[in-house]
Amino acid sequence: MDIDRDMDLDLLKSLVAVSDAGAITEAANRLGLTQPALTRRIQQLEEEFGTELLRRSRRGAKLTEIGELVDIEARVLIGRYEHLKSEVLRRQSASGGNVRIGGGATAVSFVLPDAITRFQADYPDVLFQVKEAGSAEIASDVASGALELGLVTLPVRTTELEIQPIVEDHIVLVASPDNPLAAMS
Repeated sequence: MDIDRDMDLDLLKSLVAVSDAGAITEAANRLGLTQPALTRRIQQLEEEFGTELLRRSRRGAKLTEIGELVDIEARVLIGRYEHLKSEVLRRQSASGGNVRIGGGATAVSFVLPDAITRFQADYPDVLFQVKEAGSAEIASDVASGALELGLVTLPVRTTELEIQPIVEDHIVLVASPDNPLAAMS
């Protein structure tokens, strides 16, 4: 068996079709191939593995022991490939998309996770890419198009961006009662 060669998924699908149909001619019809074309695919697959995968007879075709193993694993690979295709299509669909958003450490750690979770409850196909950086860098990235949205602390000095306050934050000083700064008002 030449393990360095790439195997064509259609070869595996051909073996699965013969396994399901029980006959090469019937499998060829189901696949929209001629019987000789399907036979060539099976032979190519047998050459790839270096062993016989089917026992052919007048009554049809039956998998060998190794053919059964290949059939089982082929179904897994085909299923994974189909899942991958559907996942790619799902992510490319109009209802989905990718949102690039950034913010400071507090926003990324405490504000965005809950906001993203709530948003994805209504729009599960939307994926988020989150960047953590300082306010100036986030604002610059939004202005350049590298990010679509940013959560920053004011002031942000720019005329290029639409700024919409969403939260009024209170920052307080905490100190030990023994600290002289604690007595200051």
